[in-house]
Amino acid sequence: MKVRIRLSIGKKAFLLLGFFVVLAGLAIVLSNLRSPKATEGSTIVYEGIPFSFEKFLKGVSLEEVKKEIKLSQEEEKWLKETFLTNPSLKNVYIIFENTSQNSLVALGGIEIASKLTLLYTHQGRPPVPVANYTQFHEAQRKGMLTIFPLHVTSVEGFENASSESPAIALVPPVISNETGIKIKGYTVIIQGKSEEGFRKAVVRFLLALVF
Repeated sequence: MKVRIRLSIGKKAFLLLGFFVVLAGLAIVLSNLRSPKATEGSTIVYEGIPFSFEKFLKGVSLEEVKKEIKLSQEEEKWLKETFLTNPSLKNVYIIFENTSQNSLVALGGIEIASKLTLLYTHQGRPPVPVANYTQFHEAQRKGMLTIFPLHVTSVEGFENASSESPAIALVPPVISNETGIKIKGYTVIIQGKSEEGFRKAVVRFLLALVF
């Protein structure tokens, strides 16, 4: 004897089920957009924005960068709270000493400034990267966020860094005997004892903000 079981779903119940399926799909899509994802090699997607480090890293993968240059959870948290989610942020100093490797430092500064500009624009507070005092003070007068390259006599003794104006010190191999990232007060010191190490340290700083 065969028994047939007939399952009946009312029209309203069917529509409700379809609504929840669509809602679940949207939740997954939004979660994927907001969660940072490492793609092949040297690109990461943060809140739907692709950040490529391929040219700057010259073939080095992001996993290699994270593995070689360590940061504690507390250090990563501080970097995010200072440079990314800081509501009182007014400008960012990129400081450096005059050396024979100014061209390498410039590349690191451009990489940091361009990525920070993308992040700040995405947050709805577009910065004005400037290169001289006149533009800097005019932007500050208008209350605009700025990224300001500044030549200093010593990155260790920089006293102008604060919560509102944190500093990123770039230290190239010619004056560095180690590779890594240090935090002193409101100054982040990024250094490398080789060109590759310096490039990795620059990217590691940025990864702390978006990954």
